[in-house]
Amino acid sequence: QEPIQQSKQQLSKERELEKKRQTNEVYKYADEDNIYDRDAYIKNEILKGGIKFENLMSNAMRRDVRSAIKGNSEAQYRMGKYYSESNTKHTDYEEALKWYRVSASQGNKKAQFELGMLYDGGKVKCKDYKKQAMKCYLGLAESGFPTAQCMVGMKYKFGDGVDEDINEAIKWFKKAAMQGHTDAQ
Repeated sequence: QEPIQQSKQQLSKERELEKKRQTNEVYKYADEDNIYDRDAYIKNEILKGGIKFENLMSNAMRRDVRSAIKGNSEAQYRMGKYYSESNTKHTDYEEALKWYRVSASQGNKKAQFELGMLYDGGKVKCKDYKKQAMKCYLGLAESGFPTAQCMVGMKYKFGDGVDEDINEAIKWFKKAAMQGHTDAQ
């Protein structure tokens, strides 16, 4: 009976998401967790107001803009880094969030980690920012990314965004240490 209940809950969630997509233009190409149509997301979320601080960009950065718009995940990651660089005239964490999200949606692990860092530091508006950060880190940790494994270990060790659990912390530290992560050792 439990699998049937889970199936019903999943179906209900899918119907609710579809209803949101039909009633709100944004949900046709993205929601809080997923990007469904990368080109539409770039056009409607990133480019709608133009490229911010383009006048401050180097020629190399402007080339990255063109590559990022065309879908290059590494260029999108670099755009996120550009906007999340603190104490500059071009710092804009909301803009960095957009670029990291689109890059992470293509499997860029560095972008997903930086996304977690943005949430974790409370630099972007999000009601459950610690949970969002943990979601980013945990997904990476489970895929074998040692820095994220170490970060998840720290989260459990100190109860930061999760319940404190020293056994869970040790598990993640060991996984990271087995891959040579020095902070986990």
